[in-house]
Amino acid sequence: MSESLAALFIVAAMSTALVISGIKKVPGIGVLLSFAGMIAAFMLKHTNLAGIGFVPQENWLATIGLSLLLGAGTAFLGTILIDPLAEKITGVPHDLSLVDGVRGNLKSLLSLLLLVWVTVAFLEEIIFRGFMMTEIAKFLGTGGLAMVINILVTAVVFGLAHWYQGKSGVLSTAMIGILISIIFVLSGLNLWLVILIHGFIDTAALILMYRDWDKPLKMLLWKS
Repeated sequence: MSESLAALFIVAAMSTALVISGIKKVPGIGVLLSFAGMIAAFMLKHTNLAGIGFVPQENWLATIGLSLLLGAGTAFLGTILIDPLAEKITGVPHDLSLVDGVRGNLKSLLSLLLLVWVTVAFLEEIIFRGFMMTEIAKFLGTGGLAMVINILVTAVVFGLAHWYQGKSGVLSTAMIGILISIIFVLSGLNLWLVILIHGFIDTAALILMYRDWDKPLKMLLWKS
């Protein structure tokens, strides 16, 4: 099997696991299976971590500052525009049952923030941006149209993997996935940057929910 076809097979298998686990509302299972598959692929192909975006940062302070700005900005944009737009399109609200207990609950907030930074942001970005986009590029190439298709395919799988948030969650997560993937490409495939951005997006979103600020923020642009 050629390397490009092998890459396509790996991406298809990982995507299937991620989507099914999202539909079954056990997203962690798909992430762990995909991560295990990725490690196996690394061992077989002797992949260098730098090849998926783990490159030294010239200025960590600048990387963290930029990721904080982009992450918080994306979370705010998601709250006031992307999430309510997704609900308008699908006609159903987001299913936030897995995290809604964070409202007014500091213990829950701290637990979820630990989960976000230790596993979610780190593993999801390695899988979706670092590994999947790299593997798709081996099959499609790195031309302009190829990268657009790469970004869209990855975003669709990213969205479907969040099916546990309902149809609106799939749509809004896919749109945010497009933004993160574009940043990944424009940054020269800097995986550290998008890992931090993902972490700050989730951190800001959880804090907004904890303070119950997300609901009034949605009313800035949407009255109903």
